[in-house]
Amino acid sequence: MSTDLIEIKPARIGGKDVFIISARDVHGRLGVGRQFNHWIKERIEKHGFLEGVDYVAVANLAKTTFGGAPVTEYMVTTDMAQDLAAAEGSPVSVGVCRDIRNAVMARLKAPVKLDYDLIIELAKKAKANEARIGLLEAQAEADRPIKEMGETVMGSELNITFGDMSSILQNKKIRINFFELFQWAREMGFLIRTPDTRENAPSRKALDMGILAETIARDSRGHPHTQAVFTPAGVKYTIAWFLQHRDWKPSEPIRKSRRRRRI
Repeated sequence: MSTDLIEIKPARIGGKDVFIISARDVHGRLGVGRQFNHWIKERIEKHGFLEGVDYVAVANLAKTTFGGAPVTEYMVTTDMAQDLAAAEGSPVSVGVCRDIRNAVMARLKAPVKLDYDLIIELAKKAKANEARIGLLEAQAEADRPIKEMGETVMGSELNITFGDMSSILQNKKIRINFFELFQWAREMGFLIRTPDTRENAPSRKALDMGILAETIARDSRGHPHTQAVFTPAGVKYTIAWFLQHRDWKPSEPIRKSRRRRRI
């Protein structure tokens, strides 16, 4: 009989966390005179042990039989191991059962080994995630006025300027600036430049579709001028259009006027 310490390992069998031991080790400690494979198969059949519940059979590729086939190892639960020892009824059976129980108790009382490298790595990831969450919260707070404006406009009868419309689109992660929105409206045929005033005025198409409306505004010197604005229906239409055409680009370079636009 072997006098070395019994080696048991934690495992999960049949959906339960258990300790397992090599049946070959139990066989050697009991001093069984029979060949191992014949012994273990006979015990499994006689006592009704179930694979996947009481034991698992694995091929040991490092060891082969005389014919070259891999040796089958039987990893049994410590409960099954004690049953095997007791069933043998040899003078050493009680001692083997006691050694198995002591090995289990020792494993249960053993201090948990901490993987400090893993703990440090998890702490770094947690800190990075915390920083990212902070940035997202800050961005959400910064975007809140624009988001609230967009929700207010879409749920009301208010008209909004091209500048506000551009801000709403950018809040929805649509990259389009003030000047590009003007160019888009021209290419869609929603804006025209009247020959008499040189202002951007809503086209008949935009007015008939209810996309744009025309209002009177005053410049910095108090002079009145016409101004094209988005209607609530136009806001919804524009958002929906850009969500389906996120890759839209102006068909020609945009010329940014040096003077302040009055729209």
